[in-house]
Amino acid sequence: MTMYNVAPYYQFCSSDVEFPTTMYSLKSIHSIGEGEDDPALLELERRQERILLDLNALKNEVDMLSERYMPSSGSRQITKNFEAASNDDWLKTGVVHDIVINANPNQPPHSLFVLYKLLSEQYTCAVSVHTHSSINVLPYQLLDCFGECSTRRHDAQLMLTLIWKDVPCAEMIVSPNTQTPIQGESNVARYLARLLNPAYDSGDIIQATEIDNWIDLASNSFLNGSSRERTAAIKTLNSHLGKQDWLMGDELSLADVMMWSALHQSGQEAESAPANIQKWFKACGVHPSFDRAQGLL
Repeated sequence: MTMYNVAPYYQFCSSDVEFPTTMYSLKSIHSIGEGEDDPALLELERRQERILLDLNALKNEVDMLSERYMPSSGSRQITKNFEAASNDDWLKTGVVHDIVINANPNQPPHSLFVLYKLLSEQYTCAVSVHTHSSINVLPYQLLDCFGECSTRRHDAQLMLTLIWKDVPCAEMIVSPNTQTPIQGESNVARYLARLLNPAYDSGDIIQATEIDNWIDLASNSFLNGSSRERTAAIKTLNSHLGKQDWLMGDELSLADVMMWSALHQSGQEAESAPANIQKWFKACGVHPSFDRAQGLL
């Protein structure tokens, strides 16, 4: 029995139906005859040769730039956290970093001022602060956030320009012609930390990963998280600081700098924090790297 009958689309006949043997066919790019070359194959070979030449030229240019600007593998000490590299090595490379950072005065990136303090101890730095037209009123302390700087631009190894601007989050531009802005205070901090220690990623990979985890917690839970997420993060942070003075052990690290900034921006007061976090807040408060940032709170 059948449920219903359907009229055939065609009268089946094996001799009338031609079944394909391939999904689709392409014109052969191989020789179509003895002693005769297909123009398509010749063009493909010429194109490949041009690409290989371009790649070789690019490789030579990269090698030349790396020899000119990048420090040798042994010229910098691989450090645990923020131990300074040799300033003489930096001078030999001739690299000048010109960085522009846009930041919202309603959410000052406090980590920037701590990292700049560390950078200025290691390199010759110049800084300038400006106010964008999108900002109507700017507190004086934010306009004078870096204090007095006597270094001229052309004498600096690192030139930092801070623009207070109505932006959703801090953003950094290193090369406006070739680079997409780096978004988020945590990512700006990661970049600056690698200026402090170029061997950041080639040293202790496990430690670098742990620092990234703390930075993600600071960004995701305190800066961008819900109240429930912040409460859970406070418990995690307090428990961890009960075992050691700093997030990564006995020394200040990028994790502490970013976490300190995130806690202040989220409105977490030291007086109302759990005991271990209060102790850590006090340690940050007396650390010389936090002097300028403390004055902006």
